[in-house]
Amino acid sequence: MNDTSNNKKQYFNDSSDIDFSEVIKIIYASKFFILIFSTIVTLLFGFISISIPDKYTSSVLLKVNSDTEEKQNITGLGALSGIAGINDTGNIKANVFIETVKSKIIIREILNENKDFKQKIIAAKRYDYEADKILYKRNIFNNDKKTWVRNPPKGRIAEPSYIEIHEFLSSEIIVDQNSETGFILVSYSHISPKFSHLFLDTLINTVNQITKRNDLMDSNKALDYLYERQKNVTQSDIRSSINNLIIEQLKINMLANINQFYLVTPVDPAVVPELKSSPNRILIVTFGFIFGLFLSISVCLIRDLYKKS
Repeated sequence: MNDTSNNKKQYFNDSSDIDFSEVIKIIYASKFFILIFSTIVTLLFGFISISIPDKYTSSVLLKVNSDTEEKQNITGLGALSGIAGINDTGNIKANVFIETVKSKIIIREILNENKDFKQKIIAAKRYDYEADKILYKRNIFNNDKKTWVRNPPKGRIAEPSYIEIHEFLSSEIIVDQNSETGFILVSYSHISPKFSHLFLDTLINTVNQITKRNDLMDSNKALDYLYERQKNVTQSDIRSSINNLIIEQLKINMLANINQFYLVTPVDPAVVPELKSSPNRILIVTFGFIFGLFLSISVCLIRDLYKKS
């Protein structure tokens, strides 16, 4: 017991100070082991970084359309929010947009219109720059036969459903709103720079189209009802109120039909990225070297301590 206590004191001058001279002696004596061990760990991290495919991030900066905010006031959303003590109708629509982007229904709509998106999202292995095409994981998707060959998880089939695609995309699609400007930044990362841009454009266009379609349907139903009621009303004041409501609904129709970007408009449109966004291989290798150095020195100190004990 006393020998062990004396050996430990070689590393400490007292209860709080480390004997750095003794530590440096041990490190110097084990310099070749530390060098070889750190090199091996660094090379291992280097191989890991090389095995990770490059990813490209496409981003778009958006603003909520002021015409849409005006339409909200027409339909009564602005009035209702005012009663509830909420005056920022633009922020309400921004939140609606963000949640729509994150929703399952938007992914289902995209996949229904773009049948080849499934394999590009979930089965992509790497991007062939010379051939300008995506290469797929053979154990998941057979590109020659255009069939799914994976062994699916329990409860799922070989071809992924839109629900599974949505779960996969939840970590790939990033949505962030600037609290000061209200602008919304949407980003998507993929191994193909062209597909990252294509998917992001499709996503924004689909959200705009779905919102436009739903508002047009509601407006047309309202117009049908108002026209029918107008036929049976004789009082001039009620007919005047109905006419005003009809005009408001016609405004909604006009805004929906003339706006290409109905809900949100790109301030800084998405482009095909030229440079990869990840992985940062220099950072990975540097971390590997530091980790290997720390681990090898720790092993030397612990080994020396046990030898002397």
